[in-house]
Amino acid sequence: MMLAIGSVVALLAMQTPVGRETAEANAPDDSDTETSRPDPQFAVNRDGPSPALEPLRGLPIPPSGPLDLSDVATTGSERNRLRLRLPAGFGACELTAEAPPENGHAVVWKPRLGERFTRGRLIEVPAGEQTWELSTDDGRRQYFYGVEVATHLHCDGTLHWRNTAHGGDTPWLVDVGRLLGHRPDPSTPADRFFERTRFFNSRGEPLRPMRRDARLDVAPGDWVRELGESTLADYMTSDGNIRFWGRVKRIRWVELSGQPIERRWHDRLESYE
Repeated sequence: MMLAIGSVVALLAMQTPVGRETAEANAPDDSDTETSRPDPQFAVNRDGPSPALEPLRGLPIPPSGPLDLSDVATTGSERNRLRLRLPAGFGACELTAEAPPENGHAVVWKPRLGERFTRGRLIEVPAGEQTWELSTDDGRRQYFYGVEVATHLHCDGTLHWRNTAHGGDTPWLVDVGRLLGHRPDPSTPADRFFERTRFFNSRGEPLRPMRRDARLDVAPGDWVRELGESTLADYMTSDGNIRFWGRVKRIRWVELSGQPIERRWHDRLESYE
């Protein structure tokens, strides 16, 4: 999705602190005591609670306050691996790459979800920032040689993180169309959608969405790869519901307002020697 920027852009006025969302969100409750023990009714009742709790580890905390984007620029061309560091939530905008396809796969920008964890160890990154990386659309290749890349960042307005409480009789289900005021495009890459739309349990942990084809007899695999290789259609039902590995207590999502933001970069990645 795309962005515009003059020299300094004030962005993302947040209504509540993030991470451990509020005192209410911090307080654990009995509803978040899911275990890895399968519910025998789970395979039959797809609307029932999940059999296990699966948080998303390593997501960046959405930023607060005004942000200066005047120095945002692509990096890594000398290493043949382009990256761009943006405030969390810019998946709500349009970030595109013009470059020749690689082995039949389009070259696109993808968020590096989970980058805060390397070999199971927490790596500190600036709060509220998300690294994006040039990649093939299947997420398998990040190094490119002998190509020129034109990057276009466009956003229909300034980004603001919104939040709302969630509960009801089925807190593990969220009608995202009702939440956003429109049914999102099922072809939206899953990693982009869940980078800009977060679902938290009562402990303030971002929850993992459940694929529609999730199976009891197979433990969930690596969530970064799963989201990178999926679209929203793999999670959202025809009536707009998404199911989560846990009970959703609070939801945060990005909305746009004000003047458009736009910026362009051009990089050349040299041939392999």
